[in-house]
Amino acid sequence: MLQLLFSSTLVISTTVVSGPWELNDWKTISDLTLTQLGWTQDRTWTDDAGVTIINGTMDVGTFSTLDFAGAPKTNPSVRATCQLAVPTTPAPGAPKDAALIGGGSSITYTIAADLARSLGIPQLSCYFDPSVPQFWGYQGLNSINAISFVAMVSHCPADRPVACTAEDLKWGNFEFLLARKAMLSITLAARLSAPFGFTEISRVALFGSSKNGDSTWMVASSDPRVIVAAPEHDQAENLTAFIDAVQTSWGCQFACDEGAGGSGSEAKPLIDFQKWLTSSASGRSAANILDVSRFFFSANAASTPTFLQIAGDVGMCAMHDGHHFPLGAESIFLDALATTTSVPHRYHRCTRCPVRTHETYLFPFVLILNSQHTFPNMFVCTFLSRTAPSVQEAHGRRVDRRSSPISSGDV
Repeated sequence: MLQLLFSSTLVISTTVVSGPWELNDWKTISDLTLTQLGWTQDRTWTDDAGVTIINGTMDVGTFSTLDFAGAPKTNPSVRATCQLAVPTTPAPGAPKDAALIGGGSSITYTIAADLARSLGIPQLSCYFDPSVPQFWGYQGLNSINAISFVAMVSHCPADRPVACTAEDLKWGNFEFLLARKAMLSITLAARLSAPFGFTEISRVALFGSSKNGDSTWMVASSDPRVIVAAPEHDQAENLTAFIDAVQTSWGCQFACDEGAGGSGSEAKPLIDFQKWLTSSASGRSAANILDVSRFFFSANAASTPTFLQIAGDVGMCAMHDGHHFPLGAESIFLDALATTTSVPHRYHRCTRCPVRTHETYLFPFVLILNSQHTFPNMFVCTFLSRTAPSVQEAHGRRVDRRSSPISSGDV
């Protein structure tokens, strides 16, 4: 009997979480009040052009991960810094149910005010300042995001007797926190904009770059308030292809050590993560949450955006290093997007270096919100000067230029 008892506890549960919508319930988030959002207002003023700027912070919630020393640590209240730019009086004919939400970067007052004034709708951005990663001993957001590969596996190991639940898969998963921040931002924009006549924000254009590009995909599949999604410079839409490309470009085998031509200290956690994604129910659940190619095409998705604006796979000049950002890794995903979904979309891989930050050039896609779901002849590329020469030849990877069947005019 004792033997049977112990053997029964070793049975591995095969319950699998279907997608990111199980981690953040959009309806619950959409009903939150300013008090429940933990909103603290710092400053508000109205400029000469009639745009009101509201600054403050909100509570994104509890988050746990591994600190810099490898020990579990929980922050019970991770706060995001936010800025809303809202027309003080809605312009005649401007939609009162639409908003532009920035998924992660801070935006200067000048750009935010110009957008709110010219588009006639609220624009809100919420971002994590350096104090967030510093709580766990990291210097930047990239570091705390990268540790997700290690933290999630340590919390939900492959030999765990009971598969991790959706709640478990929030542990160490920084993309979950970024997605939650974006969804809370939509609700915050609605609450703060209501006194200005924007009474029911239910149509949102959401953008995010790099890791916030990944979370933009997650939110677009979880929150029906997002009708236009612009994931920018996220190269892991097909997570398996991305990790395979990292291994290939590092020139090493599965045990990726320095002797095989790679850097074991950096590559091994990613490869161990890939093993975990396929070797356990917990890993398969994580793949359904993190791998865009799995959840975006899922019949279980809580939402599908009306339009996708996909900017290039990598954003900065030095990122085409063939290691962390192997070119062409998203080709499988783009093929699937072109053949298995009816969502109108634009894709372009920008090959030039930035003159200014990407926010300056990305926003025209929100014009779709003002055109009653028609798709104008417009496209946004974020880089305007100085080409990055011979990148694809240097790394031997196929570089595609994809766009939807809709008109392909560039601006």
